[in-house]
Amino acid sequence: MKVHVIYGGQFGSESKRLFTEFYCHKWKPGAIITNAMPNSGGFDSDGVKWSTLPIGYPATLMISPGSVIDLDHLKKEIAQLPEGARVVIHQHAAVVQEQHFNTEKDFVRVGSTMTGGAAATIDKMGRNPENINILAKHAIEGTVDNAQWVREMHSHEKVLAICAQGHSLSLNFGFWPYCTSRNTSPAQVIADAAISPLRVERIIGCFRTFPIRVSNRFDEKGHMIGFSGPCYSDQEELTWGQIGVPAELTSVSKKVRRVFSFSVNQLMESIQMNGTTDVFLGFINYLPAGLEQEDFIDLVKISAWSCGASLSWIGCGKTIKEIVPADSYERNVSWVD
Repeated sequence: MKVHVIYGGQFGSESKRLFTEFYCHKWKPGAIITNAMPNSGGFDSDGVKWSTLPIGYPATLMISPGSVIDLDHLKKEIAQLPEGARVVIHQHAAVVQEQHFNTEKDFVRVGSTMTGGAAATIDKMGRNPENINILAKHAIEGTVDNAQWVREMHSHEKVLAICAQGHSLSLNFGFWPYCTSRNTSPAQVIADAAISPLRVERIIGCFRTFPIRVSNRFDEKGHMIGFSGPCYSDQEELTWGQIGVPAELTSVSKKVRRVFSFSVNQLMESIQMNGTTDVFLGFINYLPAGLEQEDFIDLVKISAWSCGASLSWIGCGKTIKEIVPADSYERNVSWVD
């Protein structure tokens, strides 16, 4: 069994799902594993949103016990799967319940998406034998146990593991408390799936030219009641007008994202801490065509190389056709709405 891992190298929303779609067509994995929670989401090249499942691809899609499932999301995403896809869910994945949404209202002060994932995880960790509905095996038919999970996983020659969110949101290594409720690393996604690190051959980090964070939160009077967190010392917060592109909205809460300049410190930290072998750089079309794009690509290539990784792919749009090998990228693409 060969394992490749895809993760987000910044604060999330680095086009991981778009790149995953691209990579699946190239590498053709038999199984794709995720540890997603409802607070993560993204779109494929057809504009279809995925949150619980990694992507709509004709393979075995495996939801690990490290996942948290919103049953409404799961039902909707299963209905939009292509022919040939099947879903395998570990019985110990957690399930969001109504009270979890209410609990997370208190998390607004740290920019939480308030989608129930952290509260569900806390309930699972509490191990209350009277709260059996916290586990997928009591809420979803046909879940699998450890033996079935391992047998299914090892029946595939190629396994792709997708880590949700982004490196700098990790609970232990991010900007605590302005972070998520777990670690968001390749090591975490393979640990959640019971994959030995010795099986991993490639770790691909996804990055974007202008990193984003989720929006700060404001009350009806315009007073800030939630701050989503700071940035790196070599980074500054920008406006979408400064970049010259329309404002992006968060894929889960549909609020305007905060946007920042690129951080070499973040890039190098992410590569070194996650054992990254390859870098995908997206949103190059947010930079003016010509010398500015060339200089930026060279900066990322040299910085990645100094940490032992290669800049392997560049993305310049919203479809997989606009992802190309870095060594063949024509640096003359300007942003088009």
